[in-house]
Amino acid sequence: MKITSLFLVFAVAFASASVRAQKSPMKFGKMDDESLVTTCCPIDSNAHAYYIFDYGYSYFDYAEKTIRSNEAESGRKGFQLYFTRHFRIKILDNQGFEWGDIRIPLYHDDDEETITYLKATTYNLENGKVVESKLSKKDIKAEETSTYWNTTVFAMPNVKEGSVIEVEYTIKSDYLFNLREWYFQNSVPVLYSEYMVEIPEYFYYNQTQSGYYPVNVETDTKSKSLKILLVEDEGLVALYLKKILRENGFEEIVLARSGEEAILKVRDTDPDLVLMDIRLGHGINGIEAVKRINHEKNIPVIYITASTDEHTHREATATNPLAILSKPIEPEELREMISTHFQGFSN
Repeated sequence: MKITSLFLVFAVAFASASVRAQKSPMKFGKMDDESLVTTCCPIDSNAHAYYIFDYGYSYFDYAEKTIRSNEAESGRKGFQLYFTRHFRIKILDNQGFEWGDIRIPLYHDDDEETITYLKATTYNLENGKVVESKLSKKDIKAEETSTYWNTTVFAMPNVKEGSVIEVEYTIKSDYLFNLREWYFQNSVPVLYSEYMVEIPEYFYYNQTQSGYYPVNVETDTKSKSLKILLVEDEGLVALYLKKILRENGFEEIVLARSGEEAILKVRDTDPDLVLMDIRLGHGINGIEAVKRINHEKNIPVIYITASTDEHTHREATATNPLAILSKPIEPEELREMISTHFQGFSN
């Protein structure tokens, strides 16, 4: 299936050249000292706060399971819309503290949009060391804003003069009309802003721009290559699964032989899909590895297992995988499962 990629960038003149990416070009938690020690916005000396960067990414996924929980026909297949945002804000003085109050609007009607991933941290430089203050789940609240909108709200912890706050979240929506709009500038300066939208060939959205400053827009229509992390400790089984995948056109395969190695490979290679054996020979099992991966990243998982006991199945299901496939794996079943959920990728 072909998808159209719309890539928009706004950056001040001195900012480094952008690199096209599906996911945030900045790694969460990788904080540079310069951002913490600076006491003035480089483009506006009167600013009380400013965005170091603001990155957005909207894309579609094809869901085979329940679409709307309260409709009898909800077992049908359908597209769902995802929106990921990742930003950092520098707080320069106490008049900028208000930028530590975060609001995430969520649309609702028969069903409601949900936040599937949320991570937020405040960074401060104390005695020459970077001190991190992570957002606690108990500090996240929900407000009923209007008839069709609720708002998730939270105050970033330990915000003070000189703080840098970092927030990343993903919203899942059944409302395909609600493709997020994007503001490249705000009431405080924004040093770098980037928004990427991937739209399946079945949909068409009008693109409009307003404002005084030019925005660099790149449009591309192509299929993407799917990167698969295969986690299997038995060498012959791993070779067999790689053979199946490559025979079906999936060439970009990364191999890990333990749960611990899988976690490292996820960080290093950023795969689009994880094929995870549940019972691994040593170290943590596949389910525990997926739990730890889910804590860091939102990556689809398909379990492959020879175990059929109810406890294992229930524990695996609790991690919300795309599927649990039993060994021996049927090549057609695996191919269909991957192709169904990743129609925007080439194979």
